[in-house]
Amino acid sequence: MDQLPLLESTLQRQLQWISAADSKVSPVMTMDTAMLAVLAAFAPPPGQWSLLLALLSSATFLFLGGSLFHLFLAGFPRTKGPRRSLVYFGGITERTEEQFIAEVLSPARDMYLKDLAQQCYRNAEIAGEKFRHVRFATQLLFAALLPWLLSIYLMYGLKSD
Repeated sequence: MDQLPLLESTLQRQLQWISAADSKVSPVMTMDTAMLAVLAAFAPPPGQWSLLLALLSSATFLFLGGSLFHLFLAGFPRTKGPRRSLVYFGGITERTEEQFIAEVLSPARDMYLKDLAQQCYRNAEIAGEKFRHVRFATQLLFAALLPWLLSIYLMYGLKSD
């Protein structure tokens, strides 16, 4: 069986999973920042804070801050890859153009297949890590909803007094 098409399509799928994880960062980040902005806009002067409002707002801030932190981790580029790879951009640029062309055109097919397999595995690790961070960020966003709504309700009541 020819592993080259299988490995190339597997690598392509892994790259699509990474892209899918990255596309989930923006909507969650938008919600996090919007909720924080509304909280800041409704915040009363320091003398009007009750203990309940302070606790609810603190919980909201911690949940949303944690969510933003995990979104940062999900979006942070991971550039560690197999050294001297013929597939990974970092490994390619460790060589001169002539060296890369000579090595990629050499008859060492097994080396290239191993390199592709390593890239598939590394990209699967990256995709898994990104999805874990996005999932946790989304969970923290949902955890922030109730204290956020209660905080806004209490703050709005203070504004109308």
